[in-house]
Amino acid sequence: MEMEKNQCSSKKRKSQSKMDAFFFKGISQKPVGDFQNTEVASLQEAQESNMHVDTSVVDHENVMDCNIGVSTGVASDHVSHADDAPKKIKRRWRNQWTLLHPWAYLARGMTNEEVIRCQYCEDAKKVNGYTQGGSKSFVLSALNDHATTVDHKVAVHDRITKQRIGSEGKGPLEHGVENIIHSEKMRIITCMKLFYFCACEDLPLEKYPSQCRLQRELGTPNIPASDEYGSYVNPVSGKDMLFALRDYLRKTILANIRLSPFYSLLIDESTDRTMEKHIIIYALYLTNGGKGPTKCSFVQLLPIENGDAESIYNAVSAFLVESGLTTEKLIAIATDGASVMIGSKTGVVARFQSSMPRIMGIHCIAHRQALAAKDGFISHPHVFAFVDKVASKVYSWLGKSSKRHAEMWQLMHEFAIMDGKALQIHSIRWLSRGQVMERLVHIMPIVLEQWKRREKKWYSHATLFVVQFMIHLLADVLSELNKLNQEFQRNEFDVTLIGALIDFIFEKFTRRYLSNDIYGFANGSKHLTMFLNMAKENSLTFVDAKGHAHNHVLVHKPVPMSHKKKATHDASALAQSDSDEENENEGTLDLNIAFDSVMQETGCFEECVCIGKIYVQNVLNALTRRFADISVFNALKIFSPSSYPVDANEREKKTQEWLEKVIERINIDSSVIDIHRCINEREDFVGMLYRLANNKGMHDAWEVCLGSRSWWDLYPGMMQLWQMCLVIPASTAACERGFSRHNYIKSISRSSLGLDTLDALMLLSIDARGIAMIDWDDAFDIWTSSKNRRARPLE
Repeated sequence: MEMEKNQCSSKKRKSQSKMDAFFFKGISQKPVGDFQNTEVASLQEAQESNMHVDTSVVDHENVMDCNIGVSTGVASDHVSHADDAPKKIKRRWRNQWTLLHPWAYLARGMTNEEVIRCQYCEDAKKVNGYTQGGSKSFVLSALNDHATTVDHKVAVHDRITKQRIGSEGKGPLEHGVENIIHSEKMRIITCMKLFYFCACEDLPLEKYPSQCRLQRELGTPNIPASDEYGSYVNPVSGKDMLFALRDYLRKTILANIRLSPFYSLLIDESTDRTMEKHIIIYALYLTNGGKGPTKCSFVQLLPIENGDAESIYNAVSAFLVESGLTTEKLIAIATDGASVMIGSKTGVVARFQSSMPRIMGIHCIAHRQALAAKDGFISHPHVFAFVDKVASKVYSWLGKSSKRHAEMWQLMHEFAIMDGKALQIHSIRWLSRGQVMERLVHIMPIVLEQWKRREKKWYSHATLFVVQFMIHLLADVLSELNKLNQEFQRNEFDVTLIGALIDFIFEKFTRRYLSNDIYGFANGSKHLTMFLNMAKENSLTFVDAKGHAHNHVLVHKPVPMSHKKKATHDASALAQSDSDEENENEGTLDLNIAFDSVMQETGCFEECVCIGKIYVQNVLNALTRRFADISVFNALKIFSPSSYPVDANEREKKTQEWLEKVIERINIDSSVIDIHRCINEREDFVGMLYRLANNKGMHDAWEVCLGSRSWWDLYPGMMQLWQMCLVIPASTAACERGFSRHNYIKSISRSSLGLDTLDALMLLSIDARGIAMIDWDDAFDIWTSSKNRRARPLE
């Protein structure tokens, strides 16, 4: 045993002497790497210090009497022989190692254990054991081995080069390489800007090379000098730039949505020209991390297998996961109101609400208003169908012959009519029927004059009193509904105005069309009042530019209808009459008298007025039924100072009712917003908002409060609730505009566009933020990283 201990002690003395010799030799020699000019003072300090170099540390549990002596930097080999158990060695970090390897430093790993990392490799963004997890080898030989690796040598070279450039400046080679890289980058960015212009203007991809040639001829700087393949002026290279710009814009949009405290989705489904089903997604969110105005952005066009609720739900759910958007911030989902979207059990919104009950389902107000206008035709459908048939005949008759067009333009000149183009009724377009009727009234003198000469059958139909009466009535009623619909389609529409706009329609229609005075019907209307004044002599008389009168006799007959259609009409009229009498007994219209007069089918004035009253009443009833949730939108007036009552007591009462309604409808989670804090802050919040933002709407008042930090400090609960209410959508008109752009881009001549290309073109075209608002360096980096074969600029 004693012999083995002596041998062990001898080995330790030999290894220790080698270690000391290595350190003193390394200190006496020239340092390496970027420490060629190390200060002499630091070396002298290292030599004069007592260098504590232990080859091992004896574990205290295994060795009780191990005493280590230190003398002139050499460890004593005097070890107690009381315990002969084997020694457990634990290596540790030595500060002296940094003299030879200044890049090494001690750090903590993922499990809080000590590791050695390389500063040079981290600065050079190398991936190795000394940059990711760190090295656990606390031996000098491991550091020596790392210093000889290729990654470390490259990192040291880069560090030396940067230090030399920083102290001495760049040499000719560095300047030349830098200039080449800069000129190449600017040339590619110029090409990207040209392609961005083509995409924003909805130009085909094939037009991109011609745009580059035009700019080259005009002498634009940084344009490729030739059309060779490597100059990036071909459509294939342009498509790569398109995808890079798409990724840049989508990354920016999604980052802003993720920063918003709340957001809502607007989704709609459609089928394009090639019968491919798509779903379009917009997002309504707050900019600047919730401290800016609201913004509605197109996000993505997604493919779906079919149009059922499950496919749409799966597509939207996958989109949310891939985009990193959490459903905890999702406030509402707005749709067009189709059954597949808002079905109570298996609809898309119901599927989201099964996991997140607080998500609101919003039926687009523009679609609701259009459906209400359509509901007016439930009574007497044969009359309105015949009116549509006459309008469609005008469009088709004028569009089939150049000779008729020539006659029409001649008559337009005679009657001093500026625009005589007939319009076609589109059942899927919200505003088409009203626009068609207004245009038909405008060109009626030309139509009657031409049909009087060449189309006797349709001339007899067009001169029926009931037909002319309904055309002018629809022109007046639908024009007012179109104005309402256009307001509902506005960008950043103030939802607190919905109730006021609908109330105004009720007031105007009731005053004009539902009075008890039958001869005061439509008093104040634009077109029908003019027609009734002209038809007092049972004829229509139009005077041309030369003063010549053109007379057309009106006939009081019912519209042509088969016996079967008449029986169907009588049944529907009876059912509608009974329903209206039960539900709307307001004294403005006696539907029993109306029904009796309609049964006679004479086409007289009284009958036409009765049909008109029933139609208007049907529209108003439909608006009431389809806007049953109008009280919720009215409750949002708590954030609209322009809606506050002037009287303080009335203001206190109203704002309290509005806040209770908002809390009840939105179903706010207490973990998201402190409801009790909102209730306590309401009185002071309303008082201050009334004084500082009086006569301002919800969005304008929000911008006023953004400029003051005190609002967030004094009323944090109400401000957070305001953020939530601002992102509640009212309309999906943005989706309809997106699909209009979709159909414009994927036209008949470009029907083979793939989904990725179509999605990218739509994003650039709809976003249209402009060249000055794009970070072209960031877009260029995305483009360079899209393919590994492209060279990257030096860092």
